[in-house]
Amino acid sequence: MTPRDVAARLEALRGMPFTKMSGSGNDFVVFDGRTVQRALVEDPEVIRAICHRHNGIGADGLVVLEPDAEGEAGTGVVRLTYFNSDGSPADLCGNATLCSTALAVRLGMAPAAGMT
Repeated sequence: MTPRDVAARLEALRGMPFTKMSGSGNDFVVFDGRTVQRALVEDPEVIRAICHRHNGIGADGLVVLEPDAEGEAGTGVVRLTYFNSDGSPADLCGNATLCSTALAVRLGMAPAAGMT
């Protein structure tokens, strides 16, 4: 991806809602995958720019949170996609999951009683 492509994606994200969350000493930029195109935020260079502490929002990682394709919004089946601040995907981040469960309830993706 060229620097121009990265700049275009960042410009497309300007004004898009996100949530900045902190859990157990780590902080995350979380996007609601129902309102933000995943393709805009899943590029490693875009993630690095967003997570940059001095020139971006600043975070330890980026999360895309959405109802799972198998489930429906509000049923408690939620998909969390986590990326480290260097843009690399990770299978799991406990602190990001902690934050994302609270946000999933607040966004109406899952009931407070539980989720998968």
